[in-house]
Amino acid sequence: MIMWSEKYRIGIDIIDYQHRQLFNLINRLSKGKTENQIEVLKELVEYVKFHFSAEEKIMKKLIYPNYISHKNQHENFKKKILRFLMKYKRGNLSMLEIQSYIEDWISNHILYEDMKIGKFLSGKEIQNFSRSLFLLSFFFP
Repeated sequence: MIMWSEKYRIGIDIIDYQHRQLFNLINRLSKGKTENQIEVLKELVEYVKFHFSAEEKIMKKLIYPNYISHKNQHENFKKKILRFLMKYKRGNLSMLEIQSYIEDWISNHILYEDMKIGKFLSGKEIQNFSRSLFLLSFFFP
């Protein structure tokens, strides 16, 4: 179980909201019956793709200096989860092992990598109103 707390807040509202949604999906893995867990995992994979895409658009728009490295971490995570999904289907990996890996990776990624994006944005000295307009521009170009 992974619980949202303020320590995960990076200061970009849309990303913080998506992170909370990720936590909810991860926690659904442990609550579901075996036959439902595969569906929840697939839903999680799709949401991760959506979230990473949004995060990468923001980084690109900000001209974030660690964009390539951050994007590569996202790609490696997605590949690993897809490999885990195949192993799970073959019976070579438990859902608990998958969930544990996802919890650890997401938690550490937010605390050590995504926080850097929030700090970079705050260093841009964008006022709250301007920041809101700036972030909306990703979804309404």
